[in-house]
Amino acid sequence: MAGALRNRALAPHRKLIEALVASPAFEDALAQLLITLEHATEPVDELVIVTGRRFIELHRGQMSNISTHAAGDSKEVGELVLRA
Repeated sequence: MAGALRNRALAPHRKLIEALVASPAFEDALAQLLITLEHATEPVDELVIVTGRRFIELHRGQMSNISTHAAGDSKEVGELVLRA
Protein backbone atom coordinates (compact mmCIF):
# COMPACT_ATOMS: atom_id res chain seq x y z
CA MET A 1 0.00 0.00 0.00
CA ALA A 2 2.71 2.50 0.96
CA GLY A 3 4.49 2.08 -2.37
CA ALA A 4 1.26 2.74 -4.28
CA LEU A 5 0.97 6.15 -2.61
CA ARG A 6 4.47 7.30 -3.50
CA ASN A 7 4.65 10.79 -5.04
CA ARG A 8 0.95 11.35 -4.34
CA ALA A 9 -0.89 13.49 -1.82
CA LEU A 10 -1.04 11.53 1.43
CA ALA A 11 -3.55 13.70 3.30
CA PRO A 12 -6.59 11.91 1.80
CA HIS A 13 -5.10 8.61 2.99
CA ARG A 14 -3.99 9.71 6.45
CA LYS A 15 -6.37 7.44 8.39
CA LEU A 16 -5.36 4.45 6.25
CA ILE A 17 -1.65 5.13 6.84
CA GLU A 18 -2.23 5.58 10.58
CA ALA A 19 -4.07 2.25 10.62
CA LEU A 20 -1.13 0.62 8.84
CA VAL A 21 1.30 2.05 11.38
CA ALA A 22 -0.80 0.67 14.24
CA SER A 23 -1.23 -2.74 12.62
CA PRO A 24 0.86 -5.91 12.75
CA ALA A 25 1.71 -5.26 9.07
CA PHE A 26 3.75 -2.19 10.05
CA GLU A 27 7.06 -4.03 10.19
CA ASP A 28 6.62 -5.56 6.74
CA ALA A 29 5.52 -2.21 5.28
CA LEU A 30 8.11 -0.04 7.02
CA ALA A 31 10.71 0.20 4.24
CA GLN A 32 8.14 1.26 1.63
CA LEU A 33 6.41 3.57 4.09
CA LEU A 34 9.66 5.39 4.87
CA ILE A 35 10.33 5.95 1.16
CA THR A 36 6.75 7.14 0.64
CA LEU A 37 7.02 9.61 3.54
CA GLU A 38 10.37 10.85 2.28
CA HIS A 39 8.92 11.56 -1.17
CA ALA A 40 5.62 13.02 0.01
CA THR A 41 4.33 15.90 -2.08
CA GLU A 42 3.06 17.82 0.95
CA PRO A 43 4.10 18.19 4.61
CA VAL A 44 3.52 14.90 6.46
CA ASP A 45 5.01 15.79 9.83
CA GLU A 46 2.25 14.15 11.86
CA LEU A 47 2.53 10.89 9.91
CA VAL A 48 6.31 10.93 10.36
CA ILE A 49 5.95 11.41 14.13
CA VAL A 50 3.37 8.59 14.39
CA THR A 51 5.66 6.33 12.37
CA GLY A 52 8.70 7.25 14.45
CA ARG A 53 6.89 6.58 17.73
CA ARG A 54 5.68 3.19 16.54
CA PHE A 55 9.14 2.27 15.28
CA ILE A 56 10.69 3.13 18.66
CA GLU A 57 7.93 1.27 20.48
CA LEU A 58 8.71 -1.90 18.51
CA HIS A 59 12.48 -1.65 18.14
CA ARG A 60 13.84 0.32 21.10
CA GLY A 61 16.19 -2.47 22.17
CA GLN A 62 17.42 -3.28 18.67
CA MET A 63 18.26 0.14 17.23
CA SER A 64 21.85 0.21 18.46
CA ASN A 65 22.67 -3.36 17.41
CA ILE A 66 24.10 -3.15 13.90
CA SER A 67 23.32 -6.81 13.28
CA THR A 68 19.60 -5.97 13.21
CA HIS A 69 17.49 -4.51 10.44
CA ALA A 70 16.15 -2.00 12.97
CA ALA A 71 19.56 -0.35 13.26
CA GLY A 72 19.56 0.48 9.56
CA ASP A 73 15.96 1.66 9.59
CA SER A 74 16.60 3.84 12.65
CA LYS A 75 18.84 6.13 10.57
CA GLU A 76 16.08 6.69 8.03
CA VAL A 77 13.43 7.15 10.71
CA GLY A 78 15.66 9.62 12.54
CA GLU A 79 16.30 11.68 9.42
CA LEU A 80 12.57 11.93 8.70
CA VAL A 81 11.79 12.90 12.30
CA LEU A 82 14.47 15.61 12.27
CA ARG A 83 12.94 17.08 9.10
CA ALA A 84 9.43 17.02 10.58
